[in-house]
Amino acid sequence: MSLQVLHPSGEIDIIKVAGLGQSTCIDNLNDIVYLATDNGVYKYKEDGSIELYTALGEDVMYVAVTSDGGTMFVATWPQNRVHKITGDGQKQESFPAIPNGHGLTIDTRNNIYFVATKTSYVLKTGYSIPIKIKGLPNDKMTGIFISRSDEVYAMDENSNLYVIDPDSISARLLGSFSVSGVNSFAMDAADNVLIGVKGALLKFNAYEKNPCMPIEKKNQKGKRHSRRRKHKKRTTTTTEAGDDDEE
Repeated sequence: MSLQVLHPSGEIDIIKVAGLGQSTCIDNLNDIVYLATDNGVYKYKEDGSIELYTALGEDVMYVAVTSDGGTMFVATWPQNRVHKITGDGQKQESFPAIPNGHGLTIDTRNNIYFVATKTSYVLKTGYSIPIKIKGLPNDKMTGIFISRSDEVYAMDENSNLYVIDPDSISARLLGSFSVSGVNSFAMDAADNVLIGVKGALLKFNAYEKNPCMPIEKKNQKGKRHSRRRKHKKRTTTTTEAGDDDEE
């Protein structure tokens, strides 16, 4: 596989890694990128070094780490099992609370989001039973992403973007990018949205203000204008009777 690093300048670095690449996750606290492959999990450090980290020989489809970087969760194929890995990658144990988890994602509160048969769930910290996220379509979800500001977003295969409230475990539709066939999505530090489709990576810039011109409101039919019509001023003159006019 090859890891492609997209820099803010638009330049791309291509880094070769052994195995078939499946997915990635980032440990923001320690500046580490983890790569899920069919040969285990690789660690890519900020200095550019790459090493085989854990789950050796496992076909790892998805990987996620907790906010402190101390615990990792991986989903393997074809068993559809989720494993919990601790001890700097040395201790691996099964994690039955998530029996079939795809697209594993963890927020700063260590709530675990995942997709099972394209239906989205969250396993809240301290709980053992996942809860279905309300407001998301079934059989269409492609993944969940946690922004740097700890906002939780989800997108379906038709590029409809949702924001998820972790407290109420419900989602609200924000809008659509009018792109079909979405495989994955992410957001960068500037909240620009990146959408992966077959053969391309699409970037949508974020705006602090709505770039669209406001729509002018038309006056409703039947209502009179509040502005009064101006009338021309009329002036009258009077003349005093002279001597010739007197009889």
